[in-house]
Amino acid sequence: MTNSASSSGPFLRHLPAQTTARRARSRRDIEDILASGDALAPVFQPIVELATGRIAGYEALSRFRSATSRTVPVWFAQARRFGLGSQLQAKAITAALAVPHRPAGRYLSINASPSALVSTDVLDALPSRLDDLVIEITEQEPVEDGPLQEVLTELRARGARLAVDDTGAGYAGLQRMLAIKPDVIKLDKALVTGLQHDPAKIALAEALVRFARRTGATICAEGIESAEELLTLADLDVLLGQGHLLGMPADGWSDVPDAAAALCRTAMRQALAGTASSLAFRGDDGDQRMERLSQWLTTVSSRDELAQVVHPVAEMLHADQVLLSRLDVLSGRLHTVSGRGWAATGDSYALSDYPLTHWVMERQEIAQVLRDDPDADPFERAVLTRLGYRSMLMLPVSCRDTPLGLLEVYTGSDRAWTRVEIRRARMICNQLGPIIAGLSGPLAGR
Repeated sequence: MTNSASSSGPFLRHLPAQTTARRARSRRDIEDILASGDALAPVFQPIVELATGRIAGYEALSRFRSATSRTVPVWFAQARRFGLGSQLQAKAITAALAVPHRPAGRYLSINASPSALVSTDVLDALPSRLDDLVIEITEQEPVEDGPLQEVLTELRARGARLAVDDTGAGYAGLQRMLAIKPDVIKLDKALVTGLQHDPAKIALAEALVRFARRTGATICAEGIESAEELLTLADLDVLLGQGHLLGMPADGWSDVPDAAAALCRTAMRQALAGTASSLAFRGDDGDQRMERLSQWLTTVSSRDELAQVVHPVAEMLHADQVLLSRLDVLSGRLHTVSGRGWAATGDSYALSDYPLTHWVMERQEIAQVLRDDPDADPFERAVLTRLGYRSMLMLPVSCRDTPLGLLEVYTGSDRAWTRVEIRRARMICNQLGPIIAGLSGPLAGR
């Protein structure tokens, strides 16, 4: 025990001194960079419009000309620990702004942490007008009311746009997004990498795109490294992107690689033409499914073709069964145009036998029936029980205010229909009306 204590004693006594010496050297290294004119060099990475392949702007990044093996994040983290973070960030901003000949119409995106933005070091480094600048709020620091919000308001008044970095990397990023109300939302590389194979990542990216639409923000995806990632993001309506595929950080104002720019343009041409991309769509594809269904409906010219509508409609509405019926006004009966099993094509039934169906057709309103809802129509609840379904949506099909038919959507799930599903079903019925109106001849004909 004595020998062990004796052998460990010198180590314990010298550790604080060694640590202090290392900290002192690290601080001197940062002070040397702050004092040097060329120890820190800016590089610029293109930010690209995914729809056109053109450069929208450049993000300014920093490179350190030092013999040490510290990474860029480590340099900035150590500077912050020594109370020199705002000075180092200000030096990086000054160096980036000093690079001449930035192409006309291209903005510059610079990085600053919330704590540095309220410092005189960073504020003094910024020009009086900021119209061609995007200021990226970096670091997972809390954004609270007070000095920072006042500074952000002032920067916007001077023409700056604000961006939040690392969105999707954690809950703190979402908190910053709500507090800052950014003009640009940058998707973190961790969210972008491999998202074409990850439904959860796609769902989060879609949610952020919807948030951006509602708030007037622009989405920019970071870390794009593959064609599959780029096409998936473009399909999700992500407007801007950057990453190794679109251009590496460089000393000057570099161009987008020809192959990447061509990929962007080709994908847009396919979207304009309504054709599928060379890679299958990887998203939730609600909008794309609706587009494909609408395009297909424009080609329907017979009842046999119309009968095929039930399959894509069921898929879009997350349903187990879809029935489309056509109204014979003279007889007061609905004739099934498409169906299977208990309601085969060509079957018919009288409206007078189904009060809720008659109400839907007469009032031209949508009705929902849940089997376990005690307030629902008891007759329709019994029908659901007999058929083995738990939820039904009935929608009238009309054209120019003339009732023409009925769309019935069934599911075995014990759930109410979502507003999105109801809106999609209504849009489908709006397209089915003119098609049914244009079909002439006997109901059983082709």
